[in-house]
Amino acid sequence: MQKIKKLATMALIAVLSFFGLSAQAEDSLGIGVEVIESTQGDLSMGNRAWFAIEPGASESSVFRVTSQTDIDQTITYEVFDREFVNGEPIVDSSQLSETANWVQFEPAVASLPARGSREITMTYTIPEDAPEEAFDAVLRVLASSSAPQEEGEGGSRAVVGTAAGIDIDVWLGVGSAVSLLPTFDIREVQGVVLPQGRFLRVEFENLGVVPLSLRGTVQFADPILTERSFDPTTYVSRVIPSGERGYVDVPVIDEITDGNWNVFVSATQDEVRQTRLFEQEIVFAAPREGGISAGAIQVILIGLFSLLTVFGLRKVFRSSSRSEPKPKKPSRLGALISNIRLPEISLPRISLRLPKLPERPTRNNREPKAPRVRREKPKTTTFSENREWANSKVEIEPLPKRPKYQPTPKAVIDEEQLEQAIQRTLLKVLENTAKSSESEDEKPKPKTGPKNKSK
Repeated sequence: MQKIKKLATMALIAVLSFFGLSAQAEDSLGIGVEVIESTQGDLSMGNRAWFAIEPGASESSVFRVTSQTDIDQTITYEVFDREFVNGEPIVDSSQLSETANWVQFEPAVASLPARGSREITMTYTIPEDAPEEAFDAVLRVLASSSAPQEEGEGGSRAVVGTAAGIDIDVWLGVGSAVSLLPTFDIREVQGVVLPQGRFLRVEFENLGVVPLSLRGTVQFADPILTERSFDPTTYVSRVIPSGERGYVDVPVIDEITDGNWNVFVSATQDEVRQTRLFEQEIVFAAPREGGISAGAIQVILIGLFSLLTVFGLRKVFRSSSRSEPKPKKPSRLGALISNIRLPEISLPRISLRLPKLPERPTRNNREPKAPRVRREKPKTTTFSENREWANSKVEIEPLPKRPKYQPTPKAVIDEEQLEQAIQRTLLKVLENTAKSSESEDEKPKPKTGPKNKSK
């Protein structure tokens, strides 16, 4: 079967080449899209559709689609969500954006003539109960064509239907004018050396929900020589998404060298303007690609210190828990002893009678005290006698030496013999208690006869 299919394919190719029929796609699709008008005024940043709308209101933007090919095309639209992963934008084309239900296009499907242009209006209508939120989206403008076959001198000519698309960034902010104001911070400056030359890198942080496209100036001044001040240099930053950091590289002139400088930075978006003065040493070197800032270093050091503290505390607690003596498991003999129950033994009651003590004499019955006899103190040797004895040449016998202290040797106890002895004594106790209980059971009980009835 495979050989037959191959032969049929080769025969078809030969027939088509004989009659001159060719399928061509030389006239490829191509469009250009440009945002030309927005009801938001100056909020439109470059080729970007920008919408800041309160709940219950609607706003529009107009963009122009231009044909860049010699065939007629059909224009359609799709809106997808855009996400940022590690600072890089990613379009999720698996499903339409959450805002697709709020957007309308006029016309819904546009026909674009060859080498012509068409204006299309994009309108967002926000429901009244919509929460205040910001959306990053992408408008995908699609151009497609399915032109019929055309007859030519050399045979039939077919234009294969394909599709081309261009993405436009869309930002939609739902909320009041105050909540949608841009909020940002000028973080730091550093000198960098790029292949194009020397630049001052200014870093920004977007603290709000509105994407940033900042415009501003950078001015250098010598902190010592006040007359040595240079003209400001203007800049325009790239778009910085919400919650992200970005930077702009501003070129510097040759007179600005390494050293201490006063750098005055201003940044503006819409009606929001911020300024900051940096008084620091500027050194132009290779940029810190993926480097660690001073704040990050402090955070890392604090984290390491806390980890070391926790590790040390755990080690101390472990050592203290190990030093505590562990309770020994009871042996089998101990368990046997604890389970033995001895019979109760009733002891006879013993009453003791103390002898009567003689009565203590009262004051009147007291006998008269005997007179005190003065005892004479023994005579002590005087100082002169001690001196005579010390000057005498009598040899004094030395005191006997005391033997060195030797601790009593500990008695060596054989645990097995001790356990056997204890078992033997326990067995004897059990035998004696069993014999005593049997003897008590064998004793005849006194017979109790009938009581005499009272007459």
